[in-house]
Amino acid sequence: MLIIDPLFRFAKVKDGNDYHQVTNVLEPLLRLARDTGTHVLCVHHSRKGESAAEDSFLGSQAIFGSVDTLMIMKRHEHYRTLQTIQRYGDDLPETILAYDRDTRSTSLGGSKQDEDANIMGNAIIDFLSTQSESVTEAIINSEIEGKTTLKRKALRDLVKNEKVKRDGKGGKGDPFKYSCFLVPTIYREQESKNDRKPARL
Repeated sequence: MLIIDPLFRFAKVKDGNDYHQVTNVLEPLLRLARDTGTHVLCVHHSRKGESAAEDSFLGSQAIFGSVDTLMIMKRHEHYRTLQTIQRYGDDLPETILAYDRDTRSTSLGGSKQDEDANIMGNAIIDFLSTQSESVTEAIINSEIEGKTTLKRKALRDLVKNEKVKRDGKGGKGDPFKYSCFLVPTIYREQESKNDRKPARL
């Protein structure tokens, strides 16, 4: 395997946005890979700000058009992610990169969507634990920052996993209201069993 880091320091090009120039400087690397069977890994810089994955790198689209696999690494507030766009095979969706401080190694974790929902779920639990009574979803949305769709998914998952209690019928006059379970799960299960026992005369 041949690693080039960074690409444009090795492959000199006057204008990185010029499709023709970039194609010409990348052609020898493509020929090297084809002729020798060498895997060529080129490290390149990303654009600042948000952009589509296929437009996330600096310079001409000739870069994207020349590679078999585009790997995009992003830094987020709580984690880093990796995703790919493949010429062959299936793309890797944006996935968490887990870092082990002891071994100083990285591994693939869960999806970004699941991790974001987990973080949002913790924020919802923290908020509900400060409330003296159950609150509506509208109040949760107004008090917690983030995308509404993500909050909705996290809240549904919390109810499903019995980490948050939901009361009400969900109608106009009786909206769903949410509260934290303050009693450990084992005691809730015991109470549920006791409720099912027939009363003794």
